Amino acid sequence: MPLSLTTLINELKSDEFNTELLISIINKEPMVAAKVIELANSAKYNHHNKEITELKSAFMTIGANGLSEGIVVHYLKQMTPTSNVYFKQYGNKIWLHSLETGNNCQEILALSKFPADSATAYLIGLILNLGAMVVFQLLIQAFSFVNPNCTPDSDAFKSILKKYSPRITYQIAKFWQLPEKVTQTLRLQLNITDEVSLANISTKYPLAGFTFEANAISQIKLLFQENKLAADEITEISQTLLYSAESRALLSKILTEQQSER
Repeated sequence: MPLSLTTLINELKSDEFNTELLISIINKEPMVAAKVIELANSAKYNHHNKEITELKSAFMTIGANGLSEGIVVHYLKQMTPTSNVYFKQYGNKIWLHSLETGNNCQEILALSKFPADSATAYLIGLILNLGAMVVFQLLIQAFSFVNPNCTPDSDAFKSILKKYSPRITYQIAKFWQLPEKVTQTLRLQLNITDEVSLANISTKYPLAGFTFEANAISQIKLLFQENKLAADEITEISQTLLYSAESRALLSKILTEQQSER
C-alpha cells in the first residue's frame, strides 16, 4: 500500500486523529479524494440529499469508518487489471465477491445485537478476499511462464487460492496495522474448518462468525445465479455453512429476490 495511505490508516487508529492532517494527505491522493466525495454523496451517508463538493465536509459526513472504506476500495481497484483477459473472465468475480461480502457483513450486523459494528464489518468483508486477489495476480504471472495452458479455473489454481488466500489476507491486515478487531476477526477465519468450529467461534466471537457466513452467502448466491445449485442443495449446504439466524434470514431474503427476478 502506498505510504500516504498507510499514514492515513495509522492516523485513523487514534481516537484523537488530526482532521487537518488527514485532509492534507487525501488532497495528495486525487483518486482517494474522489472516492471520499463519492461516498459522502451516496445514499449510504448523505441522508439530507445536499450535494457535497468540498473535502472537509465530505470527511465530516462519512467519518473515520467511511474514510477507511474509501482507502481500501481505492487500493483494491488498483489491483484490478481490467485489460487482462483472465481478470475479465475470472478475477473480476473475486472483486465483485469482495463487494458482495462487505454488503452481506453489514446487513447481517444490522439484523444482529451488534449494529454498532456494521461499519467495521463492512470493512472486514471488503478485504476478506484480498489474499485471493493477491494470489490470483501472482498465479497469472507464474503460470504464464511455467504453463501458459493452465487457466484460472483449473483444480491446481483453485487449490492454491483456497490454501493460501485467508492467511495472506490476515498477514496483510497485520502489516497494515489495522485495528485489533479487524485483525482478530481475520485470524479467526483460519480456525473455522467445520460447523462445530463455526458454532464455537460464533458463540465467543460473533463478528468472526458473521464474517464467515457473509462470505459463504456470497458464494452460495453466485452458484445459484449460475444454476450450479438447486434450492434443496442450498438448504442442505446452509445447515453447515450458516450458524446464526441472522445469516439464514439474509440468505432467504437474497434467494427470494433472485427467484423473483428470474
